[in-house]
Amino acid sequence: MRGPIRCPKCNKEIVLLHGVYCPYCGYDYSEWLMLPSRDARVINENETDYSGDAFITYDDGRIYNGDVFEGRPDGAGVMKLLDGRIISALWLDGEPLESMIVYMPNGSRYVGKLFYGMRHGNGLAYFPDGSYYDGMFMKDHITGKGTLFISNGDSYEGDFLNGEFDGVGVYRNRNKVYAGKFKRNVFTETGTIIFDTAKLYVFVRRSE
Repeated sequence: MRGPIRCPKCNKEIVLLHGVYCPYCGYDYSEWLMLPSRDARVINENETDYSGDAFITYDDGRIYNGDVFEGRPDGAGVMKLLDGRIISALWLDGEPLESMIVYMPNGSRYVGKLFYGMRHGNGLAYFPDGSYYDGMFMKDHITGKGTLFISNGDSYEGDFLNGEFDGVGVYRNRNKVYAGKFKRNVFTETGTIIFDTAKLYVFVRRSE
């Protein structure tokens, strides 16, 4: 098993499963992670007789840096895909285990499960502006039940469809809580209750 490494910026020990940001200083070491270590053996995907610390180059352009067993990712390691995503995970027989950290080229991060390379199932997504989502994904889209915590302090908890508020949910901002139906990020205001936390009263918004 590959041991801890040191952050190039703050020099503190970190492990691959921290992802691609140093948990102490926030340094983005995603590209640095893909450099082979001094002891790593550079192999191709067809060399199945090697086990240990390796840097694998694949015919399709993917690269892997980490522990291998008989030429396949097995243990702690990171893989860079063709679309720029970097998967940091524990691997078994060439496949990442269920929980992993995925670094996206746009600066966002995903912690959760993948299904044929797509975000699928329960997971966490962290966005560059400081917002984050905790909930269900379906075929790489935010779809299902979940909660979005927005960087400005607002939040939405409820149904999502393809990344949008869609279904029954509760949206909270600084002064009000909107509870009811949403469609493509729009509050429909039909048969809903709005709580005005600033004035401390409750009233019903009637349908037009």
